[in-house]
Amino acid sequence: MLIGSSWRALALAVIAGGFGAAMVSCAGGGEPYAGEDVYAGPPVSLESSRGVWVVVVQSPTGGWSVAVDRVTESRRRKDVFVTLRRPDPRFMNTQAVIEQRVATPVRSDEPVRVCVRVLDHDEDPDSRAYPVVLERAGAGGAGEVRGGGGGGGGGGGA
Repeated sequence: MLIGSSWRALALAVIAGGFGAAMVSCAGGGEPYAGEDVYAGPPVSLESSRGVWVVVVQSPTGGWSVAVDRVTESRRRKDVFVTLRRPDPRFMNTQAVIEQRVATPVRSDEPVRVCVRVLDHDEDPDSRAYPVVLERAGAGGAGEVRGGGGGGGGGGGA
C-alpha cells in the first residue's frame, strides 16, 4: 500500500507545482491596456495579407524583436498589443532599415487598433502601457495614425 500512497503523493505534488507555477506567471501580468503616451518608436504600419492584418515594423537596425503579446475584443474592434524590443547593445547589428512583419489573428475585414510599446532588450515586460499607434476600420477602410513613429500602411488585398 505504500507504493499507492507514494504515487498519490507524487501526483498531488505535480498538480500543486503546476498550479503554483500558473499563479506565479499570472501574478505580475494582468490585462494589457492602451496608454495615453505618445508612441516614440520605429515606424509601424498595417497591411492586409491572406485575409488577416499584418503589423509591419521598419526597425532602424538589425537586432530588434517584434511580438504580438495579446489580442482583445470589444464590440467595436479588436485591439492588438505588440511589444518591440531594442537590440542588445553588447552585440553589433546591421546598420540598415529592417522590415519585420508579424501576422495577427484578426481578419482584415474587422476593425482593429494597434497598440505598441517599446522596451529595452532586458526590460521587465510588465513595466509599460501600450501607446495606440494606429486604427483601421477594416480592409480598405480609412485609418488613423497616431504618434511620432507610426507609419502609414496599405490596406491592400489578400
